Order: sequence, then C-alpha cells, then structure tokens
Amino acid sequence: MNSQIFLCVKLFLGTMLSVFLIFFTWKLTYAYHCLSLFFPLVMLLVIGCGYIELKMEERRCIKECYFKPKSLFAKFLSSQVFITIFYIIASVTMSISTFMVSLDFSKSLWIYLVLHIALSVLLFRTLYYLFQKTFKENYQKLFAREWSIRIMSVILIGVFVYLSLNAYIPEYLTHSLKETIGNATATVSSECSYIERFLQYGKSIDASFWWIINESAEQIHNTTIKTGIWLAFLFYNSLAILGINRFIFQIIYILNNLFDHNGEAKSA
Repeated sequence: MNSQIFLCVKLFLGTMLSVFLIFFTWKLTYAYHCLSLFFPLVMLLVIGCGYIELKMEERRCIKECYFKPKSLFAKFLSSQVFITIFYIIASVTMSISTFMVSLDFSKSLWIYLVLHIALSVLLFRTLYYLFQKTFKENYQKLFAREWSIRIMSVILIGVFVYLSLNAYIPEYLTHSLKETIGNATATVSSECSYIERFLQYGKSIDASFWWIINESAEQIHNTTIKTGIWLAFLFYNSLAILGINRFIFQIIYILNNLFDHNGEAKSA
C-alpha cells in the first residue's frame, strides 16, 4: 500500500515538474531565440509517440476484425506510413495550438492544472489496477492511459469553458476588426521570425473570434447564433486543451513505465 502511494506521489511530482518546466521555460524564452522551439518539439515527440504506439496496435485489429485482409480499406487504414503521417499531422496541430494558447492561460487554469495532474495520476493508477483483471498484460497500461485521457479531457474542457465564460474581455478589442487584430498581434513579438509569425497568426484568429463575440453580444439578439459563435471559439481552443491533457497523460505513462522498470530491476 505504501509503495503504491509513494509511486503516485513520484508520478505526480515528476509530471508536474515536467509540464510546468516545459511551458514556463517556453513562456520565458520564446521572445528571444529560435531555440525555444525545442519545447514545442518535445511536446510533439511525446504526443506523437503516444498516438503512433496506440494506433500501431489498433491497426492489427482494424485489419483482422473489420475488413477483409486484402481489401483496399484494410491496406490503407492499417498502413504504417498512413498512420504515422496522419498522427504526426494531428500531433503537430495540437502542439502548435497548445503553445500558442498557453501564453494566455489564466492563473486560475494553471492552478487547476496542478489538481488536474493529481487527479490524472490517481485515475491512471486506478484504471491500471482494475484492467489487470480484464486486459492482456501488454495492453493494460495502454488502455488505462487512453480511458483516462477521455475521462479527464471532458473535465478539463468543462473547466476551460467555465473559466472562458467568466474571463475578462481582452483590452485590445475595439469596434473595428482591423484595429482589433492589429492591437492583438502587437501583444506578441519574438526575435525569431518563425515563432513571431505563428504567434501573430494565432492572435489574429483569437482576436477575430473575440471581436465577433463582442459585436454579436451588442447587435445579435438570436441566442442560437450567439451560442454557435461561442461553440466555434471553444472548439478552436479545445485543440490546445486536448493537447495538454494528452501531453500530461503521456508523461504519466512514460514515468510510470520508468518507475516500474526501476522497481523491477531493484527487486531482481
């Protein structure tokens, strides 16, 4: 019992330090040098490896369970090349979105992430224990990770929606869309032209959404249209939320494997 509690504490501390170190170091260095692209690259590799590992396992079932082995769909959907390219693109999209949005995360959201990591560790370890009686050994941790990701993503998106609905309205908003975008892009700058270009592009999209939301509140009286605009805004930002959630669980998964391996080595 004590060893399980100690393992959970190690997973919590290791994950929290990893996540906060990467994001806060990015926040402190992005304005000065292109080397800060190292941090989004780390997230890309972590998320990408997790996705590809899962989908490489699933492709066997897709090929053997759902389609005739020699059919076009079976070959296409179980292709290592297709799976790798598709999920690298998905990982790149999540990583870029996360690092763009993370610059504007409120203090409340960062504080909640500490609690989120603690809950994620407990859920992962609980599901892993329960799945030992259900799944084959090779898939227990994998399924524990994926089920945990789905459950905690719902909670994290709910928290993000609540904080967004109760957040302040950005100061850069004006009645002119052009001025709003100009003011928003002026809030981010970097000596690395690549970083600056991406961040300003992201700010332009955010500013456009905020401008539409602000103007719709004053001029549009149709509740359905207002709700649709908010949902579009939240969907755009949910990529970042899903990205950071998957990133957290992949770190938990990696550290859990590392600690389990070290524990087995000491026992031997």
